[in-house]
Amino acid sequence: MERFFVPYHALTQLPAHCVAVLAPHADDEVFGCGGALASFVAQGVPVHVAIVTDEGTEEAVAVRHGESLAAAAVLGYGTPTFWGLPDGGLRAETHLSKKIGDWLQQTGADLVLVSAFTEMHRDHRALAEAAMAAVLESGRSDLRVAFYEVGQPLLPNTLLDITPYRDTKARAMACFASQIRRQRYDWQIDALNRYRTYTLPDRVQAAEAYLVLTPEELKAFGLDHAPADLSRALQRAEAEVQQAQARLDSVFASTSWRVTRPLRCAGRLLRCALKSLRR
Repeated sequence: MERFFVPYHALTQLPAHCVAVLAPHADDEVFGCGGALASFVAQGVPVHVAIVTDEGTEEAVAVRHGESLAAAAVLGYGTPTFWGLPDGGLRAETHLSKKIGDWLQQTGADLVLVSAFTEMHRDHRALAEAAMAAVLESGRSDLRVAFYEVGQPLLPNTLLDITPYRDTKARAMACFASQIRRQRYDWQIDALNRYRTYTLPDRVQAAEAYLVLTPEELKAFGLDHAPADLSRALQRAEAEVQQAQARLDSVFASTSWRVTRPLRCAGRLLRCALKSLRR
């Protein structure tokens, strides 16, 4: 039964003739699938990487670009392209799936790696949805999608043994100093990759998890529309939470709440005293 939820064997490489990688932010291409990129390079498989969004000032953008370029040099796949779309705003990019489709046609890729539609970050989910739409609209039966995990573990159907490339991935992750100063993503991703060996032999020291699907499988699982429905539901829930929080904040800030605080404290003490007497 366990094998239904997670594989008990790992591949040494994801099958592909040409690979396209979509990263919502500069660093996701390494945190999510750096081991796979290193394995493709080692096998001579062409790799194309697009960093989709930029964030912050021109100086901050330059730093993030420089980090991705340095990581690309460590992994050896060449130079990523930067699309410069607004960070946090991919949901509003109505032509994103067409842009991805045109890019896939230019690259000739038969495997697309993209952040999973189950990720926490809205850009990660929006990019996954746009990539799925592009794959389905392409009409190509040979084009597959491999969803990778960054901030949220997914339910994989494929594990990739990245033991030979673990050190290389670590050096590539270290290139993102601006992000690691904020949070030790490198430690967390390394822990995730070690966790993914749970069902694998001892010789596998690190693994990356993927959900690899064909266009027909995307349709069979309802993924041609379900992720977008989920994102809309999450957006509605987030708006409701924000409204509730605003109402709660206004109550806490009100004069009546502050004035009656001593009475509420006295009430709690009285209730505790009554409970003790009843015992």
